[in-house]
Amino acid sequence: MHRGSSTQFNIQAMGSIQLCKMLKDRDVLSKPIITEIYNRALFLLQTEDARYNRLQFDARGLATILYQFAKLNYVIGWEFIEAWTNQAINLMDEFSSQGLANSLWALGRLKIQPQASFIDAWTNQATKTIGKFNPQELANSIWALGRLEIKPQAPFIDAWTNQATKTIDHFTSQGLGNSIWALGRLEIKPQAPFIEAWIHHATKTIDKFNPQELTNSIWALGRLEIKPQAPFIEAWIHHATKTIDKFNSQNLANSIWGFGLLEIHPSDQFIEAWIHHSIKTIDKFNTQELANSIWGFGLLEIHPSDQFIEAWIHHATKSIEDFNPQDLSNSIYGIFILNVLCNSKIKVPQQFISAVNKNIELFDENIEGISQILKTHYYFGKQGVGILTSQNRQLLEKKFKTKLTPCHTSNFQLNVLKVVKKVLAQHTVKSEYYIKQITSSVDIFIKEKNTVIQVDGPSHFDDNNAPNFSTRLNTELLKSYGYIVHRIPYWVWDKLTDKEEYICKLICTDEFVSKSEMLEEMFYDAQENIPEQSTSEILPHSESQVSDDVFYDAYEYIPQDLLTHDSSFHYDMQALGSIGSSDFETRSL
Repeated sequence: MHRGSSTQFNIQAMGSIQLCKMLKDRDVLSKPIITEIYNRALFLLQTEDARYNRLQFDARGLATILYQFAKLNYVIGWEFIEAWTNQAINLMDEFSSQGLANSLWALGRLKIQPQASFIDAWTNQATKTIGKFNPQELANSIWALGRLEIKPQAPFIDAWTNQATKTIDHFTSQGLGNSIWALGRLEIKPQAPFIEAWIHHATKTIDKFNPQELTNSIWALGRLEIKPQAPFIEAWIHHATKTIDKFNSQNLANSIWGFGLLEIHPSDQFIEAWIHHSIKTIDKFNTQELANSIWGFGLLEIHPSDQFIEAWIHHATKSIEDFNPQDLSNSIYGIFILNVLCNSKIKVPQQFISAVNKNIELFDENIEGISQILKTHYYFGKQGVGILTSQNRQLLEKKFKTKLTPCHTSNFQLNVLKVVKKVLAQHTVKSEYYIKQITSSVDIFIKEKNTVIQVDGPSHFDDNNAPNFSTRLNTELLKSYGYIVHRIPYWVWDKLTDKEEYICKLICTDEFVSKSEMLEEMFYDAQENIPEQSTSEILPHSESQVSDDVFYDAYEYIPQDLLTHDSSFHYDMQALGSIGSSDFETRSL
C-alpha cells in the first residue's frame, strides 16, 4: 500500500536531491508517481532558466537518477537521455568511480546506446580514475560495455585489466563471470596476467558459481580462444555436473558450444548429464540454442545419443519457421561435421532442406554460411542426396566465387613447393589448387597421383602439437573424396637435412591413381551435366543408380530414415546473459 498520492508529495516543486531520494523509496512509488518524477527530472535536465539552478542535478544526482530508473526497468525516452548525457558530459570530471560505474550499468541494463561523445568522456574519466574502482565497479563497467557492444580504446582496457588483476581476489563469482563474459562479447583478449589471476581465483571459488556464471565463463573463454589449465576445467566440469539440473536451455547450449570452440572434451559424466537434461528440456531451446548444440558436438567430435538426436530433430523441425539463415547453416554444418568426423548416421532433415532452398537469397551475403551449405551439399550429394536444387547450387557457387579472396602463400609453402617440383619434375604439380568440394584451396596438388600435400604451420595445431579441429576436418574430407593426403608439420620440415629425400619417400611410393583422377574430374563437372529433373521427383535407391562418383541435387533422391543414412562455421553466437541472473545488484548512491 502506498503512503500517499503524487499531489501530497508536490513532485512538481521538487529539486534533484528530493527526486532521487523519493525514487529510492519503494514504499511510496506507484506508476503515476514514477511518471511524475520522470517528467520533473526531464524538465530540470532541459531547462535553462537560471531560477532552477539550485535545484539542478550534480554529478552524483545524475548517476543516481539514471541508476534508479534502470533498477525499476523504467522506459526512458530519447529526449531524457539526450538531456542527461549533455549534462553528464559537462560534469564528467566530477563523477566518482561509483557514479561512473552505476551510470554505465544503468545504460547497459536499459540497453540504451549513448552518443559517442558521452562514451569518450566516460572512458577518459574512468581511465584517469581507474585506481579508485572497486571490484564491483570494475565488473559493472565492463559488463555494461559488453552488453552495449561498445569496444573502448586500448588505454581504458589496459587500465581496467591492471586494476582488475590487482583486486581479483575480491571479485565475487558474479563479478568473475560478468567480466570475462563482457571481454568475450567484445572480443577483447586481455593481458596474460589478468587471465592467470582470473583463472586462479575462479578455480578457488568455482563452487559459488551459479549456472549462468559457469556458462558465461566457458562461453567467453571459448570465444576468446583462451584454453584454461586442467585444474580450472576439472573444477568447472565437477561443479557443472552437480548443478546441471539448474541449467536453462541457454546455459546448456552455450556450455557445449564453448567447449567445442576450445576443443576441450568434457568428461563422459558431464556429457551424459548434459544430454539427459537437454532431452528433458529440448522444447525450451530456441533456434540459436539448437544450432549451437549440434554445432558444438560437431566441434568436439562427440556423437550424442540417438535419443538426443531424435529429440533435437523433432523440436528443430517443429521450429523450422523460426530458424534464421545462420541457425540453419550452423545446424546443417554441425550434422555434416558429425558425419565426416564421427561416421554418424544423421541426415539433414527434409524440413531444413526445404527451408534452405526457399530462402536461398538470404544466404548470398555470408561467405561462411555459403561455404557451409555448399560443403554439406557436395558431401551428401556424393552419397546420394544433396541439400540444394540445381538452380540454387549454381546460384551459391556463383556467389561464392565472387567472394573468394586471393590466397596468401607462406615462405614455408613456397620452400616445400620448390622441392616437390624438383623431385617430381615429370608430374603436374600445382600450388594453391582450388578443390570445389572443400570450398578452398590445397597447398600443393600432384595431379597424376591425385595427391594433396598440406603444409601445416603453427595455426594448424593445438597446444600439444596435435592437429586441431580444422586440420582434422580438412584431412578427412579430402580423403572422403578419394584424395591421398600428406601433411608436413613445420617442425618436421625445419629439422630435415635432406628435404628431397623426405619428399621422395613421402610421395614417390604413392601409386598412379587413374580412377581417382577420373573421379576428381567428375567431382568438378558431374553436377553441371546432371539432367534437370522435377524437384518433386523421388528416384528409387539402388547401387546402380546412386554411385559414389555422381552428385545429386536436392530432392532427386530423398532417403526417409533420419538416422540410417551412411556417411563417412559464425555467426556471432552470443551468450546474452539474462538481466535477472547476470547483472549486479549495484549499490545505490
